[in-house]
Amino acid sequence: MDHIYKNSVAAIAAFLFSTSLAFGQEIDFTSTETFQEAIIEMTDGKTDEEKEAFIMAMVRVLLSRHPDTKDLEGFAGLMAMGELGESFFTTGGEAFDGITADVINAEITAVAPKDTATQDTVLSCINEKVTLGNPRFDDESDGSWYSVDVTNNLTWPIRAYMFNYTIYGDGRSVPVAEGNGGGEISGGIEPGETKTIRSWAGANIRPYTTTSVEVTIRNLFDVEKRSILPDGPSFMGFSDEDSPRGCR
Repeated sequence: MDHIYKNSVAAIAAFLFSTSLAFGQEIDFTSTETFQEAIIEMTDGKTDEEKEAFIMAMVRVLLSRHPDTKDLEGFAGLMAMGELGESFFTTGGEAFDGITADVINAEITAVAPKDTATQDTVLSCINEKVTLGNPRFDDESDGSWYSVDVTNNLTWPIRAYMFNYTIYGDGRSVPVAEGNGGGEISGGIEPGETKTIRSWAGANIRPYTTTSVEVTIRNLFDVEKRSILPDGPSFMGFSDEDSPRGCR
């Protein structure tokens, strides 16, 4: 979804910065001209990256408030915004009252990049505690699945997983395929237990005589469907909370 927002941002930026005027601190949505003026004033002196972050945050704020988009999620909201065109910015009415640079900057802070140092530390520990052995293609598969033996050396059961995979053919340096996937594990994997997981790889290996598979952990989930990785990737319907169990 992020790439869809960014594509929208490019179009919005061209619209916003098509004028050289710059006045005002609070965003005035009474006309496209006053709206443009306020945005240019608020982004004056910012780098291109900072301007993009500001506009993306502003779009999220407006989508969450506009009467025609506030109850829509993701792509549906962007579609409704696109159908309104430039009028989207001038038809928010009272819902857009009080939107200032501070409001938008607060949104930027709310979705700031995650603490990758903490994520990397936890992920490194998890990859040591949970071993992935003998990654391979199942002889009974059609070449689009791989299997790996997962040993859980944590103190808590694993309910679901996300793995990264890279597949090579005939010793080539360039992968045949790479990606990620995962799902729930029937019965889970108890502490000290080893279980074979079979997962979709999406690779056509038939042209190759030999293949090799590399698998790493992207994220794991506890019994309550909570992410072990702080602010890590998750599945729809899983808990929004991070697991307190940690890498132990």
